[in-house]
Amino acid sequence: MSRSAKQALAGLGAMLLVLVAIVLIAMRGSAENGLRADVLSTRRAEPGEKVDITISTRDDFGVVTGVRVDFGDGNLADPVRKEPTGCRSEFARAEEFDYTHTYTGEGPFTVRATVTSGGCGAPSERVVAIRTISVKPRRS
Repeated sequence: MSRSAKQALAGLGAMLLVLVAIVLIAMRGSAENGLRADVLSTRRAEPGEKVDITISTRDDFGVVTGVRVDFGDGNLADPVRKEPTGCRSEFARAEEFDYTHTYTGEGPFTVRATVTSGGCGAPSERVVAIRTISVKPRRS
């Protein structure tokens, strides 16, 4: 086998080890953290336009007990606070929280959703999900 072929095989082996390590780390992290959240919305809006924003959550262990949304322009949504109910350990619980916000000025605004969970015998968890919305007039 030529030297370049050996080097190519060694490189492929090293890349495979790195990929396996990444998968193992990701699996370990998701096993320890059952709470996930995403901010879903448009990425672009015009000043004065209403923007629909959805906070999508999923918890493998507990239930969502609170959601706090910062729209990034100095405005906050009324926080959601809930008592844990409906504990069913065999199913992950997914919930969505819908908001509408109007940005009056221009600029990039970062929406931050802080989601907490717990109850049902699960440890308390907290995650922050973000999304940037660019607000500027349309070009003519």
